[in-house]
Amino acid sequence: MNLITVMVLALLAPLALLGAFRANKLAPTTRNRVLVVSMLLAAFAVVLVAALLVPDARMLDTNAEALRAQVRLDTRLTEVRELSKALGGPQAYIEYLKATKAD
Repeated sequence: MNLITVMVLALLAPLALLGAFRANKLAPTTRNRVLVVSMLLAAFAVVLVAALLVPDARMLDTNAEALRAQVRLDTRLTEVRELSKALGGPQAYIEYLKATKAD
């Protein structure tokens, strides 16, 4: 679960609180009181779940970014190896870099 999902969960809690507030303004019947309590419990549960998921979501987002960085690094390393091989070895690649370096 990523951080966007956690944020959506966190935004659902005020909606449940708003529903509880509106249900509280209704006639004081047993059904309406049960509705108020259930909406308050739902809001509490959503906030609790969102709070518990934040560290895992951050870790997953960080891991995904690390994997993307590793793929970019591997791609660049492959390009350098191929160019080095095409130029005739590492020393030729170093000379190529010196010759093409922007001053």
